[in-house]
Amino acid sequence: MSPARFTEKLAGQRVLLVGGTGGVGVSVAQALVEFGATIILSSSRESKVNDVCAQLVKDYPNAKDRVSGHACDLASPDVEANIEQLFKKVGEVDHIVYMAGDRL
Repeated sequence: MSPARFTEKLAGQRVLLVGGTGGVGVSVAQALVEFGATIILSSSRESKVNDVCAQLVKDYPNAKDRVSGHACDLASPDVEANIEQLFKKVGEVDHIVYMAGDRL
């Protein structure tokens, strides 16, 4: 069996998940929390961000200080201003995972 080489790589890292409230985003968020990362979820609907953050904190109560989220509408004509506001709220991050997109 190979040694676990990657389980410590994200410990202590701040990761912004853009479009992180869907199925894949939630799975990525769970893995990041399990690997010790601080995650910041972002999605267009604030209620969805709040719901997913609450569920993550419920599932990982020891990580409650490493889970947060902010709404950011990327489909808005004001997308650039929205992104600027998001980064003002989030601060510095080590990684960005982009999963946002329209349904096919």
